Amino acid sequence: MAWGALRAIARREWIRHWRGIVLLGVLAGLAGGCLVTGAAVLRRTATASDRLVAAVAPGDLRLQVFGEGVAEDVPGLPGVERAVVGGIAVARVEGRGFVYLGTFLPQGGGELLRPVVIDGRVATGPDEVVVIEDVADALEVEVGDSLHLAYLEPEEVAQFDVGFGDPDGPEVEVRIAGIGRVPSGVMAGTPVVASTALAERLEEAVAGRDVYVDLADEAGVRPAFEQALDDLAADAERPPGAEELPPVAVIDPLEGTRDAARSTGVLVAGLGVAVVVASLSSLVVAWQSLMRHHARTAADQEVESALGLTSAERSAARVLPLVPAALLAIVVAATVAALGAGLDPPGAVRRMEPSPGWRLDLPLVAGGAVLVGVVVLALGERTARRAGRRRSGSGAVASSRARRLAPRRGGWTLLGATFALSRAGAGSRVTAGASVAGAMVAVAGLVASLVVGASLGRLLDEPARWGWGADVAVVDVTDAVLADLSADPRVGGVTELTSAALAVGGTEVQGYGLGELRGAPSWTMVEGRLPRGTDEIVLGLHVAAAEDASVGDDLPVGDRVLRVVGIGVGPPLGGEQLGRSVLVDGPAMELLAEVQLFREALVVAAPGEDAGALAAALAERYEISVREQPRAVRDLADLDVLPPALAGFLVAVGVAALTHGVWVGAQTRRVDLAVVRVLGAERRHVRLVVVAMAGATAVIAVVVGAPLGWAVGRLAWGEAARGAGVEADVALPASVVVAIVLTLVVAPLLAYPPGRRAGDAAPRDVLREG
Repeated sequence: MAWGALRAIARREWIRHWRGIVLLGVLAGLAGGCLVTGAAVLRRTATASDRLVAAVAPGDLRLQVFGEGVAEDVPGLPGVERAVVGGIAVARVEGRGFVYLGTFLPQGGGELLRPVVIDGRVATGPDEVVVIEDVADALEVEVGDSLHLAYLEPEEVAQFDVGFGDPDGPEVEVRIAGIGRVPSGVMAGTPVVASTALAERLEEAVAGRDVYVDLADEAGVRPAFEQALDDLAADAERPPGAEELPPVAVIDPLEGTRDAARSTGVLVAGLGVAVVVASLSSLVVAWQSLMRHHARTAADQEVESALGLTSAERSAARVLPLVPAALLAIVVAATVAALGAGLDPPGAVRRMEPSPGWRLDLPLVAGGAVLVGVVVLALGERTARRAGRRRSGSGAVASSRARRLAPRRGGWTLLGATFALSRAGAGSRVTAGASVAGAMVAVAGLVASLVVGASLGRLLDEPARWGWGADVAVVDVTDAVLADLSADPRVGGVTELTSAALAVGGTEVQGYGLGELRGAPSWTMVEGRLPRGTDEIVLGLHVAAAEDASVGDDLPVGDRVLRVVGIGVGPPLGGEQLGRSVLVDGPAMELLAEVQLFREALVVAAPGEDAGALAAALAERYEISVREQPRAVRDLADLDVLPPALAGFLVAVGVAALTHGVWVGAQTRRVDLAVVRVLGAERRHVRLVVVAMAGATAVIAVVVGAPLGWAVGRLAWGEAARGAGVEADVALPASVVVAIVLTLVVAPLLAYPPGRRAGDAAPRDVLREG
């Protein structure tokens, strides 16, 4: 290799184009830094749940113990490596209406169950507590605030379902020392964590025990533990008044985490699509820019080739000046990514992040920044080699095509389309390849973003699509309450639902029994109909997917076999994951349930009545649940900023790709256009040729990109909707048609300035320059 010649060429390239090279490095670094930041947020989002579980360490099992003498013996059972025992006490929050909170009373420290304190500190004083984040938000309290808690006596806790009057246990004024964060479902029912000193003061209010257990990771350990636990529970006595409570309830503490992980997957998929599309678009723009940069020296490469330099040597000589740009891109990308390390996971996943705030993912940032520099050099080498290919008689080709096409009606338009889709010599691939690809990616991504955005907007605007067709639910109703609701003139409809856990196909899910329909919608049917007899069942979408069941199938439920007559979406009144529930007829529920049924009523406001005012009035007399988005829908709602943001980015990319393609296309076809002028074309004909080049690029982008975008949008929304447990039908917004029309209209407008410039150029001067 002629090293001296390479250095001379590289030095000349740097002197002539150093400003553009520096600008390229800065822009590549900014774009790369944003992409690395997006990848870091994506990784932080995807791992947040697992990292929170590792930080809190809730163990393998949670035991709620109401049998006397059981909790103390659990740590000694076979297979138990670690265990933490705490008391359960229930208190009414004075001055907050019908609000009761469970309190976890720790009995000493341990390696299990360490709530992450995201604000304040761990509770240590005799009147201090840590409140779990969700409840702190619901109560609108923060570190330093006080709560007046009136505790129930153990007997009153056992009578909670039938009423007990005012709490008769100890009353304490507690101060919030910290706000805690735990995985979804962990510490459910006990969101107040007392200090050890406070736990000693409240011992007389303990109604049960919480035991978190970590089992040894060995084969056969779990069955041995469960058998020993069953033997222990069989001999346990329950306190007076708690005979209906099981002596030991075994709970999977990570069930909520697994459900949340499914919802997190939707958010991760959305972020992943945005990062991939942005990466592809950035690569297209970088390719175009470097092609234009190297196309300026195509003639120089012909001279260098004649002097004996190989293609590899000529491209290497042009990569050397890009090394400073690559190094600058690495520095800028790393800086941007480091600044972006303060971004928490978006949406509901933010509440799963155990280390909120600035968190530098050093391997990803360093590796991503280096990759940006490598990509700059790799693209530089490929575009330099492509631009150095020998020209192939473009003037003769243009002459031949012009003679054949110009005499025809619309011949100049056909000639422009031909120019747009064919090679014209050095640099021609900018127009025929990268420009079309960039516009196509932009149109496809734009259409996909609009489809997903419209489908998401419709879901959020229509609560019935996620099961909540009613305005409010009244909890723990009786026949008298149902009668009062039906007689209330402000109520337009009431439907009773009974509920209990059911074993469906071997998996326990939340079951609902449909009472008499009185004008209040119960479930939103996706397929089939509501159940009408004791041998029929409607499945939630997640249950149907898990059991691979469809309408017409028979499915074991408990000790019976029911016919699936529908698949639908119901309100998650029991706090279950959306779609993980089933609906049967009321009498069927009485036959299937093995425990006492819980009764609720779905209520809709009468025509002309304000639903909010009705809910407020009912809350004065009953315990209610107002309509609010389930977690899965909230996770989808957190994505609502992505479609418009991605659409705006892709509009910018599309305009840049078309503009760049038109200008570079006109530049690389300047000799062809000059030959056309010599053959008798007028200035307006040349302008028409350039406009047709842009129009052909836009038409291809629309013809290929729009159907591709529709397919991608449909696929993306289908995955997101199924992951959330809602119907996966897509919406086709009018904005898609507007986007297509604007693409076809804007492209010719962008072509007018370069077309006018090409038409005004003197053919003699252009042909002399070659």
